[in-house]
Amino acid sequence: MQGYKPRYYQAEAVRAASKYLKDGGSAGLAVLPTGTGKSHIIADLVQTYFRHNNTIRILMVDAC
Repeated sequence: MQGYKPRYYQAEAVRAASKYLKDGGSAGLAVLPTGTGKSHIIADLVQTYFRHNNTIRILMVDAC
């Protein structure tokens, strides 16, 4: 994402999710308050994983 710099807690969420997936996790759940950038976190993860493996499947559910 051009010009986007994640906040410290977003970067930590991406690191934690990446570690979870690398350690064999397959169905993670991230819970953050409204307005904390969950969509940015998901976008960072998708970008990271699609860059290395574009055959994986990702499901994002947004409960309004």
